[in-house]
Amino acid sequence: MRRRLRKLYALAREWPAAYEAAALTFLTGTSLRVASFESVARCLLRTARIGPAVTPDDIHRLEEIVNIVAGRVGRQQCLTKAIVLATMLERRGVSSTIYIGARRGEDGFAAHAWLRCGDRLLPATGHEQYAPLHTIAIREHA
Repeated sequence: MRRRLRKLYALAREWPAAYEAAALTFLTGTSLRVASFESVARCLLRTARIGPAVTPDDIHRLEEIVNIVAGRVGRQQCLTKAIVLATMLERRGVSSTIYIGARRGEDGFAAHAWLRCGDRLLPATGHEQYAPLHTIAIREHA
């Protein structure tokens, strides 16, 4: 219960980013039901405005906000989270690459999406067992 309250308190202090994440999560989750991953990502990123640069701590904070909000807005999956986080980072001038990978194990076929931002992978774990099949690079900034 304390952990949940701490997360909600953190969101209250970061309401502009939480609002942005909620809107993007809803839009992305809905759009992925009728359009391809690449067209949804490109559409969102094409309209992104570039804001002030961010620090590594800001990137971690944005990742946490996306995870909290995505869990509340329809229990979104990793692909939606990766697109939303890439869009939020792009809006702040941070380039990234979205990866979609797959694995075949005892429980059958599974897919996963994650983000590379510089030398950092988001989420930091969980992608190791997946072979990357498709990427979409978010443009480099000058």
